[in-house]
Amino acid sequence: MFCLSAGISIDAPASILFRWLCKLRVAPYSYDWIGNHLTIHLRNPSFFPSLAISYVSAPVDEHSSRLIVKAVIQGEGLQGLLFRPWFAPADLVMMKKQLKTLKSLAEESATLA
Repeated sequence: MFCLSAGISIDAPASILFRWLCKLRVAPYSYDWIGNHLTIHLRNPSFFPSLAISYVSAPVDEHSSRLIVKAVIQGEGLQGLLFRPWFAPADLVMMKKQLKTLKSLAEESATLA
């Protein structure tokens, strides 16, 4: 098992950011959310190892928030050997893009509100 985490500051309230996070639920994953917390879990994957990604929208003040993401990958045996070397660098690139996109969408929504 290995973990990755990332975070970004956003100039939008946590409530607006969380609305954008909830849109991630339309992807074909199972999910569980409580308050400003969303977890996406890929279970029984055929090729990829088991994966869970948690998003937390934390308020900084009335007008800004912090988005924190943590991914936990459970790859053991051959699957772990195959995915571990390239998963972290590839996921960091993809996660950085996702965080920037969510930041942009939340900040644009905050200016329209």
